[in-house]
Amino acid sequence: MEQGHTIGILSKERLVGTGTLLGSEIMGVFVHPESQGNGYGKEIMRHFEEKALASGMNDPLSLDASVVSKTSMGYSVLRHASIDVGNDQKLAYYQMEKRL
Repeated sequence: MEQGHTIGILSKERLVGTGTLLGSEIMGVFVHPESQGNGYGKEIMRHFEEKALASGMNDPLSLDASVVSKTSMGYSVLRHASIDVGNDQKLAYYQMEKRL
């Protein structure tokens, strides 16, 4: 089983952001809506990039994102995709990657 690395960011003793790095895949990066715009998402992403570089990872980092804000950090959109979530609803997202 592949081991992952999960972090959480606390502000005033409250969890405001979290994310997981599993191999070369970044997953579950979430920032509480009231805390968005304070750089917590970028802090999580930078942490994972540093962790990947320190481990000697050669594969590009990949992630699925519901918004393309990660392009400002050098991530490229590979494709737009969607998942059927029922009741004629779809969750749209972008598959992205970055070579370190």
